[in-house]
Amino acid sequence: MRLARTVGFVVVLACAILLIANYLVENTYGLNLKEYVRYSADYTSEEKDYLKSHGRLIYGTDASSPPLSYIDPRSGQYKGIVIDYVNSLSVELGIEIEFVPSVWSDALLKLKEGETDLCDISVSPERAETYSFAHPIYRLRGAILSRRDAGPIQTLAGLRGKRIILTKGDYAEDFLHDAGVKATFVHADSQAESIALLLAGKGDAVVGDEPVLLYYLNQEQAHGQLSLSDRTLYEQDVVLATRKGNDRLVSIINKGILHLKKADIINRLQQKWMGVTSPIEEGSNQRRALIWTMASIVLLAAVAFLFQTVHQRMKEEIAKRTEEIAYRKLELEKILENIPYMIFILDHARKILNANFSLEKYLGTAREKLKEHSIAEFPELAFLTENDAMVEGVFRDGESREAQIPFRDSILRVALYPVEDKDQVVNIIVTVKDVTKEKEDESKLILENKMAAIGELATGMAHEIRNPLGLIRSYSYLIRNAQPQGAAAQPESIASYLTVIDNSIERANTIISNLLNFSRLSGDERDTFSLHALGTELFALGRKTYEIAGIETALDVPETLLLHSNLESMKHILINLLSNAIDAMPEGGTLRLAATTRGANAFITVSDTGVGISEEHIKSLFLPFFTTKGPNKGTGLGLYIVYNEVQKLGGEISVKTKPGEGTAFTVRLRGVA
Repeated sequence: MRLARTVGFVVVLACAILLIANYLVENTYGLNLKEYVRYSADYTSEEKDYLKSHGRLIYGTDASSPPLSYIDPRSGQYKGIVIDYVNSLSVELGIEIEFVPSVWSDALLKLKEGETDLCDISVSPERAETYSFAHPIYRLRGAILSRRDAGPIQTLAGLRGKRIILTKGDYAEDFLHDAGVKATFVHADSQAESIALLLAGKGDAVVGDEPVLLYYLNQEQAHGQLSLSDRTLYEQDVVLATRKGNDRLVSIINKGILHLKKADIINRLQQKWMGVTSPIEEGSNQRRALIWTMASIVLLAAVAFLFQTVHQRMKEEIAKRTEEIAYRKLELEKILENIPYMIFILDHARKILNANFSLEKYLGTAREKLKEHSIAEFPELAFLTENDAMVEGVFRDGESREAQIPFRDSILRVALYPVEDKDQVVNIIVTVKDVTKEKEDESKLILENKMAAIGELATGMAHEIRNPLGLIRSYSYLIRNAQPQGAAAQPESIASYLTVIDNSIERANTIISNLLNFSRLSGDERDTFSLHALGTELFALGRKTYEIAGIETALDVPETLLLHSNLESMKHILINLLSNAIDAMPEGGTLRLAATTRGANAFITVSDTGVGISEEHIKSLFLPFFTTKGPNKGTGLGLYIVYNEVQKLGGEISVKTKPGEGTAFTVRLRGVA
């Protein structure tokens, strides 16, 4: 009987705990207990693979909704509560999230068409047909902004028959339609434009998100002219949305959102940007306090019933302390996991004691197998073993060291930090960051500045050199015709010398003309033209040349590809690249012109199967007067002019080559029609 009562009490107590726990979780995190357990779990291997395969996520949202998301006009930076929140989510997921600011209607369209992966939107039945929603991240209130001189508008009834200004694609329009408000709707691209229209008398009221309206109201310094409604027009969940059917990404995002809710990120961001926890905080502090009180009572009863002996109390205390230690360890591991570069710890024997996920990924070996292995066992860590003097120096004097080390095809920034115990260096923390891209960008900027300066200098020099060339040409003519009538002809040697002088003058003039033409090769006029037709025309013009050189041509450009760009510039770019490809195949080969598209970008590639380019010449390819051709076979200006024409069109040019196998130049241009 006593056992039955005990079991019954335990069952009732367990049910009460579950009910209270479920109620507490729902009020704190907006999830039931089952969802909370599901999304509290670590990311599955499939989810991790999904994030790895994507590399980065693209986040599109409004560029003019402060303090939620906006571009700061002073710094040009993308800021706001939502931006900070998504950055926190990026750290939590361990994946780069790229921001694409735009007007609100375009942000929704880009998400629908798959140009972006995520966007923050309010939930509505209409949107649920197009998008899949993650869990809410905050709540937004709607408000009415109206002119004081026309009488403040406080309610839905006051909006009937009015001219209501709305941001295109805003949830407020769906709400007003569902509420049956009959009015004239005036659309704007942003809330700033909406308020400007209101002040200009183009409408009677602006309906939108209360924090945004309040922000612009303060910025506009228009308190005397405008009035913000005191009553809440609507209150709606804001969620992270993705394309319909992308359930795996939704599951991943939900886990990240729950982790951020546990860290109370949204309230911290509200306090940072608005100094308050409303209007986008969910729940009630009093209700939570009551729930916690009830939970505490039940838990105390459970403790009184379950922990009847000292032994049981000791076991619970030990379990609690163990859990705390495990949690702290998990926190530290989470920090290490989210750092995008390699971090690991070495002892005096150069053995790896611990490492983050980046090192595991770099070595392709599970971290558990890395521990207690020397760095000398991994060829991928040769950059450290070859610089063991750095490591030994840190152990010896306890001072940090940092160096940039070229390794294979990369440049690594390696930093070493001592870990001390009782004034002795016991371990070393090693951080390794790949800075190759940073160095390439730095070199590219230096090259662009250098080429701009050379271009200006060369143009000035060209004019100066032409004057003495003119004098040389004139005096050559006078010498050639200087003998009196009837006199013996000039010696054959003098005539040949004069011919060499004239030919040299012509060659110098050609170089100077190329330099001068470079600065005026094309204007800013842009036309829409078929890249396939242009390639066909260029191949037809050079058909005889290709036949003589034993070169086969291949045109791999979609006939439907239309490019909106400067046609003359494109001709000049392709003619120079095709000419270089011919010179690179003295024994014949295949010359290919191909093009692909990605969004609004076109990638145009001219490739050959020729001799290739040596590595030592790659960095000098686009410099003026640099050429690997023989005497009298090139001015060295072709690729210099190509590079600058591509820059004028706002594009980029890159080269891939392998000696003995061929070369491919790829031009990226934005302007797919």
